[in-house]
Formats: sequence, structure tokens, C-alpha cells
Amino acid sequence: MDFSSTSNASQRNRTTGLHCACLLTALFASTALASSPLMAAEPVRTATPAIATAKTAGAAAAPLQQDSAQLDTAELAEALALAASYGKSSLIASVYENARITPFRAEAVASRALAIAPGLSREIRLATDLALSQARNAGFDAGLSGTASGNGLRAALALPPGADNAVDLGSMTEFQRNWGLGAIGAEEAVNRNLTGAGVVVAVVDTGLDMRANGTPHSEFTGRVDERSTSLFHWYDPNLAIAAGDVNAGFVRPETASSDGNGHGTHVSGIIAAAADGNGMQGVAPGATILAIQALPSVMPSENVDESGNFVIDGVTYNTTALTYCGSAVYLTDENQCSQANPVGIGTDAAIAYLATQSDVRIINGSFGPDAAEGETSWATGDLTAEATAVRASLMAGQILTIAAGNERAKAPIYGENPSGIGLFPFINPANAVRTNSAGQLIYSGSETADFSDMTDAALTAAEAADGIQRGRIIVVVATDSQKVLADYSNACGVAAEWCIAAPGGTDDDSVERPILSTYTDGTYKALQGTSMAAPHVAGALAVLIEAFPTYTPAQITNILFETAEDLGDPGTDAVYGRGFLRLDLALQSGPAGLDSADTGTYVAGAGGTADDKLVWTRQVSSSGSLAKQGDGTLVLLGNASFEQGVSVDQGELRIDGNLTGGAVTVGAGATMSGNGTVAANVTSRGTLAPGQSPGLLTINGDLTLISGSQTNIEVDGTAAQVGAGGFDRISVEGTGRTVSLDGVLAPTLRGISGSATNSFTPSLGDNFRFLTLSDGQIVGSFGSLLQPTAGLAANTRFDVVYGADSLMLSTTPLSYADLQGFGVSQSAAAKVIGGAIDAARPAAGTRPGADLAALFSSLYRGDANAVASGLEQATGRIYVDSGQSMVFSVGRFADALWQHQTELSLSGTTDGVAARFWSQGDVWFGRNSDTKSDSASASFGMDIPLDRGWVGGVVRYEGSSVSAGSDGKASIDAYQAAAHGQVAYGDVELSGRAGLSYGRLDVSRQIGFGAGGASPLTGKDNGFGGFAEATVQKRMDLGETKVLPSLTLGYRAFGFDGTTETGDVLPLVTQGQTYQQGHVTAAVTVARNLDLDNGYQLTPQATLGYRRDLLEIADHASASVLGTGFTSQGQAIGRDAFVGGIKLQASNGHGLTFATGYDVDLREGAQQHRLSGSFSLRW
Repeated sequence: MDFSSTSNASQRNRTTGLHCACLLTALFASTALASSPLMAAEPVRTATPAIATAKTAGAAAAPLQQDSAQLDTAELAEALALAASYGKSSLIASVYENARITPFRAEAVASRALAIAPGLSREIRLATDLALSQARNAGFDAGLSGTASGNGLRAALALPPGADNAVDLGSMTEFQRNWGLGAIGAEEAVNRNLTGAGVVVAVVDTGLDMRANGTPHSEFTGRVDERSTSLFHWYDPNLAIAAGDVNAGFVRPETASSDGNGHGTHVSGIIAAAADGNGMQGVAPGATILAIQALPSVMPSENVDESGNFVIDGVTYNTTALTYCGSAVYLTDENQCSQANPVGIGTDAAIAYLATQSDVRIINGSFGPDAAEGETSWATGDLTAEATAVRASLMAGQILTIAAGNERAKAPIYGENPSGIGLFPFINPANAVRTNSAGQLIYSGSETADFSDMTDAALTAAEAADGIQRGRIIVVVATDSQKVLADYSNACGVAAEWCIAAPGGTDDDSVERPILSTYTDGTYKALQGTSMAAPHVAGALAVLIEAFPTYTPAQITNILFETAEDLGDPGTDAVYGRGFLRLDLALQSGPAGLDSADTGTYVAGAGGTADDKLVWTRQVSSSGSLAKQGDGTLVLLGNASFEQGVSVDQGELRIDGNLTGGAVTVGAGATMSGNGTVAANVTSRGTLAPGQSPGLLTINGDLTLISGSQTNIEVDGTAAQVGAGGFDRISVEGTGRTVSLDGVLAPTLRGISGSATNSFTPSLGDNFRFLTLSDGQIVGSFGSLLQPTAGLAANTRFDVVYGADSLMLSTTPLSYADLQGFGVSQSAAAKVIGGAIDAARPAAGTRPGADLAALFSSLYRGDANAVASGLEQATGRIYVDSGQSMVFSVGRFADALWQHQTELSLSGTTDGVAARFWSQGDVWFGRNSDTKSDSASASFGMDIPLDRGWVGGVVRYEGSSVSAGSDGKASIDAYQAAAHGQVAYGDVELSGRAGLSYGRLDVSRQIGFGAGGASPLTGKDNGFGGFAEATVQKRMDLGETKVLPSLTLGYRAFGFDGTTETGDVLPLVTQGQTYQQGHVTAAVTVARNLDLDNGYQLTPQATLGYRRDLLEIADHASASVLGTGFTSQGQAIGRDAFVGGIKLQASNGHGLTFATGYDVDLREGAQQHRLSGSFSLRW
């Protein structure tokens, strides 16, 4: 068995080794200038005596001089500008070196650099953070001893006692020994006596320090869940080596720890070590730990190599294989291995098991993939089992805190983003092509996987659909004690929306003491890593769950994010995500002095400025009302109820929790926003701005937008999700709700706060369903739509599709008469129709009239190709095809009589011949490049002989179907009658025929613009037509063969009266149109009678001819749409045709004749083929 490929072996704990790495080269690489000519031989130039620039990764910028604290900011800007003039790499190098040597000026350096190159924000911040970290590693004192600036630096960067190696642990309080507690504000929980009591936190790791008899580390006494277990066999290679027997390693001494590695114990201590006056304490010292050993945990041994191998008596054993198998039998037959636990093996099995435990509220996962040095993409492998387990956990309402990973030092590009479960919500086919700063895929191997159901937006939507509260994923990056991203820690990257920073310790423990926590054999140890950061968050969650027992997992998670301390770039950023964990801010926020029984008005934020922000996390219940005043922002993260209602008079009320009670009114000039739920009627005279960055605001009540109000919709992508790539949405829930619309709709594409990309440009046909209504009605209309000032593609605008239960923002063309700029062509008719649509089109954002609602509801949603196709469908080409088909029907009748008269001529003299009745059935198949037509006919006639010829009459019915593909279909019924006669003058014969036709047309077609389905249209028309033709022909007998050359001159026509279609989308009005065909036809017919012995006579016959249309068949017709006339274009029909056919006739000599034949009319643009059968009876 190859244990290197098992799921448990591929998961590594996320504690760092003690090493130091410089990331500057990676920063250069991320500017895509590593091969720039500027990397060549030009010397380093000094910008000023104080600041210099570097042009290569190896050229260090000269530092600020010791007295540079007084350096004029203009000089600083000038010097950095000079660095930038040499290229991006030079600027980044200058930022790094100057911030490293003079860290007290780091913020000034970064600020000036950001002003010069805002597009390099991520690189500048990382360079600054790295420089500060390296400055601390260097001890800060180089060149600064005794100076004012040196003293200021030491004061500004003073280490907390727990992080200061110079301070003895014995002199500290239990709380101080893990400096992470103070950094996150855990003293607020201590002051409130909140310990996470009653909350079960599962730790999926290497186990927990417990003796064989079940006695745990003293820090967990009485708080280890009895379901704690191991998925591996316990093993100590030291015992096996000492005994010279591999099986001796399975015999566990009474005092041996169940956690041979110590990692899981360390993680558990950060979460829940007791506040007992000994050692250290955890964030939630009252929480219960349910430890699942899902990672191999073998006692350390100097006789075991890095791969876990050791040798006894010349036989090599693997510790991981032994812990998995339970014996050395894996060497000969792995099928004989004994599974340690019925739960399964590995982290996915552990999470799947925990998902079945309803009281588990939090799962900490300080494990994940381990990248090789220099690796740039996460090769995921098969994630199916792990994703299934995570989905089950989320469905169970569990919050997963996941370490981001420690790869950034050894694999800087890889480390731009988390790996493992923390990246799961990002994984979907659309993101499979996303790349990092090196142009490499962020992940590979799961290109078809779709974990988008793990995003907050998808989970929120699922909760709204079925009422089941889901859990959330939180990925955690690590900082040092100064809240600077640790050198080793992966950044939040594309996971910024669900990422938070927490204490994890610096890479070099000689600079500051890492995170002190519990360890094996009842001891304590300081370790660093994102493994240590994640349990700080897990412990904070346990405290919040105790503090807010009625809050949902989504609310708890949101409180954690919203109260985080902003680090790095303002707002959510790619380094620190939502910010640094602040448990104190999450606990202490609420309305000061509110008397819940008071029925009066509680005023919040009065006198506040635009930069002021109040955050309420605590549950609020009031018999009175709330008035939001002042220009600042009030954020409701928890549950708040005001029985008398809420008025937003000034500033902004952001609802990210649940607000219930009386009606909510947003005054003119005020704003209501957020991702929460309002269970009340909402009336806005001000600004309604769902989300905060793209998001979802739920209103369980009526929504009324008053004239003068404004509704802001941020659009950063097509996904219905929160944050980058999503768009704002409003969900109106409940039964019998009314949404009343007015005011201004203001979509935004640029300048969106938060994690938005601010680079999305919607394509024609992109649609954004920004308001949904579960039950009720949407009435009224926005008064106008304020187009975005930036971000729209050329020749596009936004319009609104008004549905019965939703509103959709659609990207439409400025003109439907000119789509050339979108890469599609339009016929002249389509352009005219497009112009008619433009003229009828309502102002952007306003509701169209009832007669045009169906048109614009479909049209607005189409992309360029679909719109162009729909406009072509609207031209009504099927009516031209039908007119042409009807002329051919008249012609088929005329040609059938011509052939019948030819046969009469071939039959010879009429002496002694009686009158005869005849009938004929025909099936025609017509084709051209775009249209297919089929017809079937039946004719009944009588021939009466004259002295030198014949006269007769015939009636005929023909039913035809015309199919023009996407342009529709038609059925035609033709009723026809004709008279004919012919007379012979020696060998020359003259014949003539004339007939009338009545036709009835039924058209069925659809117009569709891609989205929303096609709209049906029907039309009925009728008309009359006829033909008149004359033929001169000469009969020649060549033995038994008869030859009949002929010349025919004919006229055929049919005209429809015109019709008005029935339908909602662009019904067509057609004008009366006559289709004509005047022709001259030269042909020759050859026949021969063959007498059979049984008395029957067979007559094979063939005709070949050439036809030239003197009057060509029209390929167009007049029509109108929306009152605008145009010419509908159909298939051009060629004027030259080959006509002919073959026929076989059989007669029995007693007046009965049968015949069958095949005929063609072949010309450019139309081909007709006929199969016929006939019989005649003489009497």
C-alpha cells in the first residue's frame, strides 16, 4: 500500500517550522517584470541622500538616514516616484528596504507608494508587512540606539508580555501567557463571565493529551467529550525499536499520551484550556472539546526518518502504515489490516461523523495540503469525499474554522491564497481558470467540481428556501503580535470574503515568543502557524454562541467579521480578508442606556459624522421605537425588535441581523442597507442599498418606494452571491405582499466598497434579478434609471424587466437598429424593425405599457446573437415563403394539365373515342436553402372528344405545408378548377388551359430573443389566383416512337389579401401582395407503346424542357410592425428552370388506364419534386 497517497497522509498540520524566508523575490515576480530589461546592468541610482531606488531584485535601496524622520514628505514622494520610473520592481524594492530599515516611517512610505501605483496595492502592503517583520527580527536597534526615533519605534512596537522573550512566563498572569488572548480582546469575555460553557467544539487533529486510563491534560479536566476518539491505532516506534519487535510499539504504557504529536493538544488548549490559575488559558475556558484524531500521531523518535520509516532487523516499517493497519501485515497483505475505528479514516471521515452529532457547533481544522517549495498552484486531487463531508457539516449548522496554510514563505505564489477546505467556496467551473499573480491556475485537478453551494450567498438562499440554518466556513490567516501577516502565513486572497486574521505567532521565535498552549504529557509549549490562528477563532465562536444562544450560525459568523479590526487596505482585502479578530468588539456592542420597557423613542447616533460607526451585536428588545440620527452608520448584527417601529432620519442603518417590530421608514437623505432581514413593512423616501458590497437584503413585509427615493444596486458580476462577482438583491418574503415602485433606480459598476473587483463589465444580455417576491404583486414603476457613470460597455445601457414576481436589471443596446458594434449583422428589414422598437421603447428603468410589456420582457434579456436572430424572425419571412409556395401551387396545377393534354395528343385520333373520366394524385416535395415545403393533391377531370381534339374540365385540391425553421411554419389549402381544350391541324396542335384558385393560409411562428422563451404569433389570410397558358406542339412518329416538341407561353399569379397577426410580441401586419410568374417553356416529350401478350399496353414517357420566367417570382413583401412599414425579404427564386419527368402508363384495352410518374422543376432558390399516380376510365 502506498500510504503517501492516502487522504490522511496528504493532510498536514499547519504549524510552521522554525525558519526564515525572504519574500521580496516573489513580490518582484508578482509585478510581472522579472524579465524586464530594467533588471539588467544599469547601476542603482540614489534619488536623494535619504532615499534610493533599486532596479533589480538583488539591488537594495539605500535606507532613510537616521535623521530622516524630519524628511519632507515632498522629498519622499519624489524619491518613490523616481523609483517607480525604473519600473514596478524598483518601486517595490524601495518600499521594502526603506520600511525595513526605518519601520517608523513604514506607513508613510506605503501611503506614498500607493498614491503612485494604486494598482500595486497588494504588493506594496505585502512588502511593507514583510519589512516590518524583518525589522523586528533584526531587533529594531541597528543604528537607532539612543535616538528619539529609536525610542519611538520601541514604544510603538512594544511586545505584549506573552510575546516578549525577555519577560519570564512565571511573572505573568495565566491570561497573559498566551498573548493572543489580549490581542483579540478576550478580556471582555472574562469580564462578562463568558467562557463558552455548554458549547461543544470538535477538534479534528492529532488527538488530545490523555493517558491510557482516560485522564486528560489538567487544563481539560471535566470538559473532554466522551465521544472523543482516534481513527488510528496508537503507536510508539521507540518501544518497538527498544524491544526489537515491531508489535511492541502497539503496547501503550499507562502514562503514554494519546497525542504523540502534540499538535492537536496545542490547538485544543488555545480554544479551551481552563482558567484555573495554572499554565495558560484558552479563549473559551468553559467549552467542551470533542477531539477526533484524524491525522497520524506517532511518538517522536530520532530513529524515524522524515518519511516515517524505521528499521528493525533489516526490515523497514512505516509509522503511518502501522497506525493505519494496526500491525505489520500491510507489508504482505494490506487487506488484512484492522481498521482502528468504524468511523473511518482521515479528516473527511471525521468531519462526516461530526456532522451527525447535532450538539457540535464548531469544528476546528488546523490541517491541510502541504505545498512543495516553489509550487504555484494547489493540485487538489479528488476532493469528492471531503466536499461531501463538509456539505453535511454545513447542513448540520456547524461552523468550520480552517487554517489557511503556511506555504507563503517557501511557495509565495501558492501562498497568495488559502488551500484546502478554506478555499472550497471558491471552487467552481467558472473559477477553475482563475490565475494568481504568476499567471498560474490558483488550483488544478478539480476543474469540473462545483462547491459554490458552500458560499455564503448560496447557503443564505438555501436557508430562505427551506428554513434550515446552515453553518459557514471561516478560513484563518496568522499574524504576529503586531498584527502583521506572518511570513509563513498564506494570505486570504480570493477567499477574502470568508477569511479573518488571528494570532499565530512570528516565524522566528527568537524575535517574539509564539503562541503558548498545552502540549503532551501535561506540559506547555509555544508554537506558531495558522494552526494556532484558527483555534483563536474557534474559541471566540464558542464564546459568542454562549453570549448569543438564539443567533444563527450565519449571524454569529457575521458578527465575527463585522467587528473585526480593519488591517491592510481599507475594507475587505486580499491579505487580511475581513480583518483581525476582535472578540471584545463582538461582545461589547449595543444600545447604551436602552430601557426595554420604555415606549418612547431611542435615538442612536445623534450628532455623528459620516465616519462614525456604531455596531450592535447584542440582542435588543424595546417596547418603543428607534430613530437613527446623525451622519454616521448604525450596524445591527444581532436580533433587534422595536415594537413602535424604526425611522432612519439621517445617516445609514445597516441591517446585517434581524430587525422586527413596527414599520421601518427611511427618510429623505438617509440610507438603509445590509444583508439581514427586516420583518416589517418598509417605506423608503431616501436610499435603499441592499448588501454592503454586493449582498442580499430580505424584507418580510410590504416594500414601498416613494417618489424621490433611490434604490442602489451594486453589480460586480453575474453570480447571485455576496461579495466579489455578485450583485445586490432584495428578497420580499411572506404572503400577500405588495411591492410599490417609484423613484430612481441607480445601478453601480465601479466604486463598490468591500471585496468587489470593480472591474466587471456586463455584456449585452447579462441579466441581474435584483428583486424577488415570494407571493403578492409588484405595482408601479421606477421613475427613472440612473445609468452608471463607468463600467458599461460601449453602446449599452441598463433597462429593467418587470415580471410578475421579480425585477431584473438587463444589459441592452443603446439602439436595436444598429447591432453592428456587437459583431452581428442585420438585414435592412431587421434594422427598420429595430428602429421601430427604439421609437416605442420606454425611458430606461420605466415600466412599458401593457401592449409592449411582453416584447421588452423578452427583448431586454437577449444577447447580441439572440436579439439579432429575434429581429430577423420578426420580419415575417414565412409570409413571403407562403406567397411563393402558392404561386408554385397554381403552377403545379397548370403543369399537370399541360402534361395531361400532352398525353391526349400522344393518344392519337379521337375517332370512336368516348368521353373519359380521370383522376390523379400528386405528392410534391419542395426545398431551398432555408425552407421546406410539402404538398399533396387530388385532381378529378373529364375529357370530351371532338372531331379534331378535346375539351375538358378538372377540379383539384392541394394541401401544402411550409416550414421555414426559426421563421415559422404555414399550412395552405388550395381549391382549384380549370378548363382546357386542344385542336389539331394536321401534325400541329394548339392547346390552351385556364384556371382559378382560392387559397387559405394559416401561419404559426415564434419570436424569441434567447432568454425567457419564445412568444407565439398566428396569422390567417386568404386570396385568389389563376393561370392562363397556350401551347403549340407538333407530333412526329418515328416508327413506334412518338416525339412531341412543344412551346408554351403562360401566366400564373396568386394574391393574398393581407392580415394582422395575433400575438404579444411584434405582431405583423401584412399588405395585399400578388405573386406572379410569366414564362415561356420549350419542351420535348418522347413516348413509345409496348404491347404485352396479356392484352395490356405499357407506355413509357419522358419529358425534357427549359423554362424561362419572363415575370420573375417576387422575393419580398410589404409589412409593418409597431406602425412602421418595411419590406420583408424572402428567398430569391431563379428565372431559369429545368422541367421534366418520366411516366409509365398501363392500359388494358377496355378503357381503364393506370399511370405513375416522377417530375421535377429545378431552379436556383427552389427545387420541386413530384411523385404522381393516376387512372382514367373511358365509357
